[in-house]
Amino acid sequence: MKQPDGRVTVPLKNLLRGSDATWIGTAPVPQVWPPLEVKELTLTPLACGTRAVVSWHTPRDYVEAVVIAVQNGKKAAEAKQWFGSYLSTRGELCLTGLRPGVPCRVTVVLRRYNERSNWKKVLDFTPEKKAPSAPRVLKAGPGEKYATVAAALRAARSGDTVLIAPGTYREMLNVFTDGLTVKAARPGTVKLSGKYMFDYILQADNIKGLTIDGIDFTGLRYSGATRALSMLRSTGIRVVNCRFYPGRPRMGNCQFYGSDLKDVFISNCLFDNGFYAVLFMKADKVKIDHNTFWGTGVNAIHIAGGPGAEIVVTNNIFSDVVSNHANCAVSVGDPKCKVNCDWNLYWKTDKRCPLQRLFGKAGVLGVNSTGHVLQKDACITIEEARKRYGVETHGLFADPKLKDPVSGGDFSLLPGSPALKRGSDGRDLGADLTVFKEK
Repeated sequence: MKQPDGRVTVPLKNLLRGSDATWIGTAPVPQVWPPLEVKELTLTPLACGTRAVVSWHTPRDYVEAVVIAVQNGKKAAEAKQWFGSYLSTRGELCLTGLRPGVPCRVTVVLRRYNERSNWKKVLDFTPEKKAPSAPRVLKAGPGEKYATVAAALRAARSGDTVLIAPGTYREMLNVFTDGLTVKAARPGTVKLSGKYMFDYILQADNIKGLTIDGIDFTGLRYSGATRALSMLRSTGIRVVNCRFYPGRPRMGNCQFYGSDLKDVFISNCLFDNGFYAVLFMKADKVKIDHNTFWGTGVNAIHIAGGPGAEIVVTNNIFSDVVSNHANCAVSVGDPKCKVNCDWNLYWKTDKRCPLQRLFGKAGVLGVNSTGHVLQKDACITIEEARKRYGVETHGLFADPKLKDPVSGGDFSLLPGSPALKRGSDGRDLGADLTVFKEK
C-alpha cells in the first residue's frame, strides 16, 4: 500500500497470513530436534589400574552426563556432569576406585537439558595396573606426539612430565593421574587461555602430587566463578614460575581456588588482577613465598584453614590488591590456624585501593563470608597487625616501585625499590621475573 509520502507499507494481516497466526500472536510450532550427535566417545584406562577417563564430543549440544561403572554386579564408581556446569560441547569424567583385573561394564548416559530421552552407550573393559616404569617426558603441542595438552595428560603415568611446546592453548584441562609435572618448555612461552571457558582452565581433584611450572594462565572471563586453577581434596601441590593474568582489558576471576588441600607450595608467581589471587576454603601446610600480587579486587590471599592448620606467607609483595573494598590483602578464616606471616611488603594508593586493609583473622570459628573477615578483625597498619596478631615483625609498608604495572609493565623492581635484598633469605621480595625473559 503506497502512502502519501511515497513509502510502501504492508498490512499486518498480510504479514501474518499463512503462518497459523492470529491478531493476538502466532500458534506454537512444534520443534523436532535431530537425534543427539555424539562423536569421539572414548574410554581411557589409566596406568594406576583404579581410574578410567570417559570423554566425548557433542558438536551441536551441551549435555548432562552420567557415567556408571559396574564390577562383579555392583556399582564400583559413578561420575556426573550437570548441564550448565561447563557449557562446552566436549566433556570428560573420571571414574575412581575401580578394582584392577576385574571386568568392568561402563554405561555412559548423555542427555540434552529438559529432554526426556537419553543417549546411552555401554563400554566393556578390564582395568589393569601397569608395572611402574621409568619417568617419561611426554611432549605436547603442534608437531609433537600429542597434539593437545589434554591428550598428553590422559596418556601420562605417575612420575611423568608433560612438556608443553610454546604457544597458546585453549583447552579445559583435567589432571587425573598422581605424581605428574606439567611444565612449559620455557617459562613464559606457554599460555593456557580461558577465553572460551566458563569454569576453569586446569582442574585437579583427588590428586596426590602435582607440579605446575612455568605456565601463563590468561583470558578468563569476568566472573568470580571462573578459575585458572581449581583443586579439591588434593595433596602435594607445587605451583612455581607461573603468571596469572586475565589479559587486557583486565577482568575478574579467581586465579587459584582450592578446598581440602594439604601440602601446597606457591612460589615465584605473578598474580595480576582478578577478584581473588589465592582462595582456599580449607587447607593445611600451605606455604606462599616470593610472589608478586597486584591489582586484585577482593583479596590477594584468603585461606579459611581449619583448627591447627599451618599457613606460611613470606617474602611477597602485595600492591593495590583490594580495589575499593575494605578487605585485607591477607586474611585467615579460622582463629585457631597457626600463621607465620612475615617479611612481606604492602602498598596501596588512594586512587586504586583507598579502603585496603593489610591483615585480618576471623574472630570466630569459620569464615565470616567468602574471602572476608569482619572489619573489627582487620588491621589497617603494619603496627596494628604486629600488636594484635603477632605477624609482620619484619614486614614493610612502602611503594615497591614496580615497573609500570598499570600499562603492561613486567612488574620488575626499579632501582631504589625497598624490596631489593629485603627478603628473609637475602633475596629480593616478590617474584624473580627474570625467569620469564628470553635468554
